[in-house]
Amino acid sequence: DYLMAEVFNGGVHQYFSNSSGTLVLETLEALGRMGLPDHADALREAMALFGPIYPRDTDARRAVMADWSEAQDEALNAPTALFDDGRVLEEMAAYAKKTGLFPR
Repeated sequence: DYLMAEVFNGGVHQYFSNSSGTLVLETLEALGRMGLPDHADALREAMALFGPIYPRDTDARRAVMADWSEAQDEALNAPTALFDDGRVLEEMAAYAKKTGLFPR
């Protein structure tokens, strides 16, 4: 949910530059459980831009991003189109219906 809120507001780049990016490991797990390996792979590739150890701390991520080139910024935002495909929202809704989270 946090990922999609950021994507709709400012793209994958915004997800990583805001505190929501702290939850990336949990987001990867959720994408895997939803059967969205392409989405999970895209998020992993974006994480890799931060180096071998992903900085979960928001300020640390922002410090890394402050020194990036325009190409690196664009690479971080590149998965936005994939996440705009509607599949994540469909899977979230299906899960909510299956588990009774949606009101009847």
